[in-house]
Amino acid sequence: MVTKKSSSPAPRQRIKRATQIKVSLSDEVLARLVTLSELLGVPAGTVASLAIGQYVAQQERSLGFLQSVSEQLGDGFKEELSKALGEQLKLPS
Repeated sequence: MVTKKSSSPAPRQRIKRATQIKVSLSDEVLARLVTLSELLGVPAGTVASLAIGQYVAQQERSLGFLQSVSEQLGDGFKEELSKALGEQLKLPS
């Protein structure tokens, strides 16, 4: 008979934070943060750190997308402008 070994949960990975910042929160946001941290069983600072990290990553993705789109539009616009000017001035391509 083969018995399966019960697998123990993977150890939690500690997040090392090297720098501290001071953030002012409204009483309502602080209460919600504390409630959430208690539900998750982690310190409120950890929840805040994760939330800030997620926000920063989201903003970077959004800005990267906008930059990519603007570069694509810019390149296409430059090509069309060059072509139109060349036709206006009868320049060889």
